[in-house]
Amino acid sequence: MVPTKGLDVVLNDRNNTTRIECSRAIAIIYTIMGGRKPPSFRLQKMNHQRFGKA
Repeated sequence: MVPTKGLDVVLNDRNNTTRIECSRAIAIIYTIMGGRKPPSFRLQKMNHQRFGKA
């Protein structure tokens, strides 16, 4: 799903909230499993969502 530029700006607020919740959940899961949260994983995910999938 590739939104137009106008829609992207409108949907960005809602997506940001969802993104933060997902990051928090992932961090909690990694902490429970006793693993360390890889910072690159979070950045990669955000970049993919920001620029869209090719």
